[in-house]
Amino acid sequence: MEPKLRELLADVKRKNEIVIDHVSQDQVIEAASLRRARARPRIVQSFERFIEEHKDEITALQVLYTTPTSSASSSRTSKTSPPASRPHRTCGPNRSSGKPTPR
Repeated sequence: MEPKLRELLADVKRKNEIVIDHVSQDQVIEAASLRRARARPRIVQSFERFIEEHKDEITALQVLYTTPTSSASSSRTSKTSPPASRPHRTCGPNRSSGKPTPR
C-alpha cells in the first residue's frame, strides 16, 4: 500500500475511534427526572381512569380493526377503487426518457 493511503487510513481510524473507560467510576452530576418520577403515579392513575371511562369505545375500535373484511369495509374500499370502465395502469413512465416501463 502507498504510504499516503496508509497514513490517511490511520488518521481516519484515529478520528473515529471511541475509547470506553471501564476503570473510572461515573459520578452523578444532576438528577433532573425526580419530579417526573413523582408525577408518574398520577399519570398512570389518570390513564387507568381514561381507559375505564372509555372501555366500550376502545372495545368497539378493537372489534372494528380486528374483524376480517366485511360488507361495511368492502363498501369503503370500493369507493377508492378505480371505476371498472377505466383500465388499470400496468406500467409507469420512465423518468429519464418519458417512455413507459414495466413495473
